[in-house]
Amino acid sequence: GFNMSFISAPLLARLLLPLFSWRVIIRIIAVLIAAVGIAFILFGDGGHDRGKPPHLNHIRQILSQSSFWIIAVLFALAIGAEVGVFSIIPTYLVKEKGIDLDFVNTLLSLSRVSGLPMVFVTGWLVDRIGIKPLLVGVLGTAAIFTALIGITDGALLIVAVFLQPLVIICFFPAAMSGIITMGPPELLSLATSLMVPFSYLFGAGLVPAGMGFLGEQGAFSTGFYLTGGSLLAGLILIFFMHLPNEDKKKYILK
Repeated sequence: GFNMSFISAPLLARLLLPLFSWRVIIRIIAVLIAAVGIAFILFGDGGHDRGKPPHLNHIRQILSQSSFWIIAVLFALAIGAEVGVFSIIPTYLVKEKGIDLDFVNTLLSLSRVSGLPMVFVTGWLVDRIGIKPLLVGVLGTAAIFTALIGITDGALLIVAVFLQPLVIICFFPAAMSGIITMGPPELLSLATSLMVPFSYLFGAGLVPAGMGFLGEQGAFSTGFYLTGGSLLAGLILIFFMHLPNEDKKKYILK
């Protein structure tokens, strides 16, 4: 679902903008969201397991674990490379590089469609090489492609724009596998609810805002350099991340 939003957004923009104003398109999306929510209430099955309530001692237990903060920071960096780059790259390619808008929308949609099989490839790789080596490979490769977006032109730029989301999308299923090993199921919902707002605020809020500010100063490329550099810096944190053996149930969180 998360990746499908990146596929549908440019396609909807390309299909609907010739027919409606952007305000009407926002209203259409709002109606669709409400309809999906009502359909889930009526027909959806959200499961019956219950997590731990957000009591202060439960929150303190989670926040006191260094691995929680490491994964949260890595999530923030990855969301910045995924959502942050996606939000600014159409403007960068059209205004800075002079690429046709229709081609940009098509390129971004194709890169996201191609990313869907990578979720299954990631699951296979986690079983073969482990979570930490995969995270190192994914973040390192994504850092290179992100920096290349700011450095290159022409065909190499198109290749970097296409491959960058294919790589970074592999981070999320691998990182979720790491979160699962942190503790029993009843605590994972609380840990995730504490992690996501922090990570999303940074990755989908501060990163695109910062890249937009740099773009206004005529330094679009610097934003891609900094985002790629932050991913490389995140590699150091992976080596300090403790992921217990799930089979032995030696959880970090009790």
